[in-house]
Amino acid sequence: VKNHFRLPGLVPNTELPRYHSLVRGSRGAFVVASDSEGFSLVAIEAQASGSYLIMSDCPAGYERTLNGTIGKNYCRNPKERAPGELARATLKVLGLSGEAYHLVTDAARQHVVDTFSMRKWVNAYGECLARVLRS
Repeated sequence: VKNHFRLPGLVPNTELPRYHSLVRGSRGAFVVASDSEGFSLVAIEAQASGSYLIMSDCPAGYERTLNGTIGKNYCRNPKERAPGELARATLKVLGLSGEAYHLVTDAARQHVVDTFSMRKWVNAYGECLARVLRS
């Protein structure tokens, strides 16, 4: 495992580009293995960098992968999950052809650009603030 996986834990923000570059360059996967997530900025950052996202089937997981079309979800419910579900999901992603891998990562990156760009966020916040001030 240690020759094929990096489990860095908490990574300083200044080091994130290097880690994402390693994932992207090796056609690896970025795994968010938590049982629940809120907005999950780390998942969005991974997709923006071109990393293949594997995330649990928590609501934010399906939201970030668009129900599995721009990433891979695995079952996190202990009552439903067979042992090794995350491992199987990871092996499936690592076994993709280069073309299949890049179809997903390119679509994910484009989704992040289209949905979460700073310009879009600033405009949406401005519209929200304007509605609040009018009410």
